[in-house]
Amino acid sequence: MTNQPNNLKKVTFLGILIVSFFVFNFFSTEKKLNTDNSSPLIDDEIEPYCESIDFGRSQHMKLENIERIDVNFINKTNWYNNMFSVIEESEDFIFENRKSRFDAKINVSYLNGVNCNFNGRVRLSGDFQDHIRKSDLSSSLDIHLENGHIDNIVRFKLFLPETRRNDTEIVLTTIMEKLGFLVPRTIRVNSSIDNQKEIEYIFQEKLAKEFIEHKSLRESVLLETSEEFYWEKRKLLDSGLPILFGKFLNNSWVNRTDFNQLISLKGLDQLNMTIFQSNGSYLKYDYKKNLDLLLFDTAIYALDGHHGLAIHNRKFYYDNFSDTILPIYYDADSQISLRETSITPCNEELVDEYQKVACNNYFSYGASLLLEKINFDIDNLYDELLSKKINISKSEFTKIVEKFIDNLNKLSKLDSKNFNDSEDALSLFKSNYLMNIENENYGFYFINQNDQIIKFCNFGLQECFIEKIQNNYQLENILKVENKEYFLLGSFFSDNSVEENYINEIKIEDEIQIRTFNGPAEINFDSSTKTMYIILNKNEKILFQGPGSLVDWTIVIQDSNNREISKYRQDEYSLTGCVTFLNLKLENITVFSKDSLCEDAINFVNVSGQLNKVEIENSSFDSVDVDFSNLDFDQIDIFNSGNDCLDVSFSNINISKINVNNCNDKGFSVGEKSDVNLDSLYSNKSKIVVAVKDSSKVKINNFTGLDANICIAMYRKKQEFGPSYLNINSYNCLAKNSNFIQDGQEVNIEK
Repeated sequence: MTNQPNNLKKVTFLGILIVSFFVFNFFSTEKKLNTDNSSPLIDDEIEPYCESIDFGRSQHMKLENIERIDVNFINKTNWYNNMFSVIEESEDFIFENRKSRFDAKINVSYLNGVNCNFNGRVRLSGDFQDHIRKSDLSSSLDIHLENGHIDNIVRFKLFLPETRRNDTEIVLTTIMEKLGFLVPRTIRVNSSIDNQKEIEYIFQEKLAKEFIEHKSLRESVLLETSEEFYWEKRKLLDSGLPILFGKFLNNSWVNRTDFNQLISLKGLDQLNMTIFQSNGSYLKYDYKKNLDLLLFDTAIYALDGHHGLAIHNRKFYYDNFSDTILPIYYDADSQISLRETSITPCNEELVDEYQKVACNNYFSYGASLLLEKINFDIDNLYDELLSKKINISKSEFTKIVEKFIDNLNKLSKLDSKNFNDSEDALSLFKSNYLMNIENENYGFYFINQNDQIIKFCNFGLQECFIEKIQNNYQLENILKVENKEYFLLGSFFSDNSVEENYINEIKIEDEIQIRTFNGPAEINFDSSTKTMYIILNKNEKILFQGPGSLVDWTIVIQDSNNREISKYRQDEYSLTGCVTFLNLKLENITVFSKDSLCEDAINFVNVSGQLNKVEIENSSFDSVDVDFSNLDFDQIDIFNSGNDCLDVSFSNINISKINVNNCNDKGFSVGEKSDVNLDSLYSNKSKIVVAVKDSSKVKINNFTGLDANICIAMYRKKQEFGPSYLNINSYNCLAKNSNFIQDGQEVNIEK
C-alpha cells in the first residue's frame, strides 16, 4: 500500500464520519418518526377495535373480566311481538320461523373500566319455551356480533341458567376441557335486555371459525345431526318415527372452494356412516377407528350427561388429516349433582337405554384409559371455576369430581363389547330408519363430484333420477326441486368416495409418517448423515405427520416447473405447503427448499421444538408459514418470494437471525394472536418489511431494512382480534413510504 499524506487521511476519515452520521440519522431518526394511520398500500385493514383501545388495555379484556353484557334492540316492538307469538303457540316447541334475527346494540363492560359498543344480530335460542321466562319476558339469546368480538368470540349464546342446569354446565365444560376435548368457552355473566331487569346468563361461544382456531385446529367442516324429522316434520311421516342424518353447520366455509366441498362430503359421509349403523338413540361405533369418540362418550356418560349423547344432540368437527370426526361438547344436561348414577353389570336382560349404551360401546376400555389420564388439582380447578363466576361451594364441586371418578371406576369393570360396524350403511339406513316410509313432499340426494352428477331419490330411496351439476353449484343441506325438499346424505352411497390419493407412506423415527399425495415423489435417504432428499416432479405434496419426534435430520426439497398451480390456497387434503410438518416435535432440524410452486413452500402446523436453519429460495407464493406452533429458529434465510417470506399465525416463536431478500409482499408477517421474539432481522427489497396484525406481540432487538415500500405496518385485519404491540430496540430502515400504524396499535422504538 502506498503512503498517503496525513491531511488526506484526515479528510477521508472526516468524510466517512459525515456520511456515517447522515446515514445513521436518515435510517434511524427520520424513518422512526415517519408514521401515518392510513396508507393506500394497505388494503386489508378494518376499523380499530373498541374505539381504538390500545394493546395494553385490550389484554385485560378477557371473558373472566367481563362485568356485564347489555343488549338493546333497535326495534323493541318487533322483538317482543315475535316473542308473544311464540308464547301464544299451542305447542311448547319454538319453531324456526320464530328465530329471525333482530338488530341490536351490544354493550360489553369490563372490570378495568373499559366499555365496548358493538352492532349485533340477535335471535331467540332454544328448542322449547323453557328458554323464555314469561314472568319478565327474558329469554335465551343467540348473538352474532357484526363489528367486534368478546375475547376473540364473534358468535355466542346467552342461556337462561335454568336451561343448562345452572352451574353444572360450567362445571362440566371445565372438566371436559381439562380432559382435552373440544369444548366451547362457558362462563356466567350479568346482563340486561333493553335496560330492564337484571339477568344472570350463561355465556357460551358458538361453534364457528373462531372456536375451531382457538382449539389450534385448521378450519374445516362442522357437523351436527339434522333435527328436521325429529321435531316439526316428524309428525308428517306415516310412522312418526325420527329420521336421523348429518348436516353442515358452517355452510359458508363448505362452499368457499371446490376442495372445501370435497372435504365436507368426506366428513358428512363419516358422520352418516356412524349414525346409520347405530339403530337407536345413541351412537355405536368401532372404537379402534375413533378412540377420541369413545373417550369423549365415556366421560360424558360418567358425568351423567346422557342428553349430550343422544344422536340428535351431537356436534362434530371433521379432521381431514386423520379422516375422523371429533366430538364437540354440547348441552349434556348433566344431572350428576342431583342423583346417583345407576351403573349395573351387563347382561341379556338390559332394559335401561343408558346402560345399553355403556355395555355396547366398550365404555369399560374408555373408562380405564380416562382413569389413567385424570390428574385433577381440585384447588386449581375450583379457582378456575370461581373466575367463571360459579355459585357452588368447593365441597359441592369436590363431590361432583368424586362421583365422576367413582362412575368411571364402575364403568371400567363392565363386561362391555366392541361394536363392529357394517359395510352397508345405506341398507341399514333404509331398514332401521326409513322402514319403507313414503312421503311425496320429501326426498334425499347424493353428490358425485367425480362425475359431476346429483342423484335425487324419493323418501324411501326406491326411485331415483340423475342430473348434471351446474356451474357455481353450492352444497346445501336442503335442495328444493319442484316444490319438493331433498335432504343431502353425502357422497359415498353413490359410488363416489373421495379417494385418498397419497401414494406412499414411510415410517421414520418414532411414530412419524411421511405421506406423499398426488403422485410418486422421489424421496431418498442417506442414513449415515441423516439427510433426506425430496424431489417433487409435478403436483406432489409431502406430509410429515406425528405424533413423535424428528431429530437431527437435514431435509432438502426441490420442486419442478411442472406443477399445476391451484387457484385455491388449501387443497382437498387441507394442505397448503409443498412440504408440511404436522403434529410433531422437531429437534436439530435443517430444511432447504428451492423453486416451490405451492401456496407455502414449507408449512409448520401444531409443531414444537427447534430448527437449526431454514433456507428457502425462489418460492412462487409464501416461503414459510407457521401455524399453531411453538418453535425456536436459529437462522432463517429466504431469497425471492412471490408473496410473504415468513408468515406466522397463532404461534409462539423465537428467532435468532432472519435474512429475507426480495419479498414481493411482507418480509415478516405476524398475526392471529402470535407472540414473537426476534434477535436480528435483515430485509432487502420487501414491499413491507414487518407487518404485525390482530392481537400479536413482537419484540425485535435489531431491525434493518433496505429498499422497502413500508418498513412497519400495524393494523387490524380480522374481526375476532384487536390491537397489536411492537417493540424494537435498534431500528434502521429505509422506505419509500411512511410506516402504517393504525390507531390503537402500540409501537415502542428504543433507539
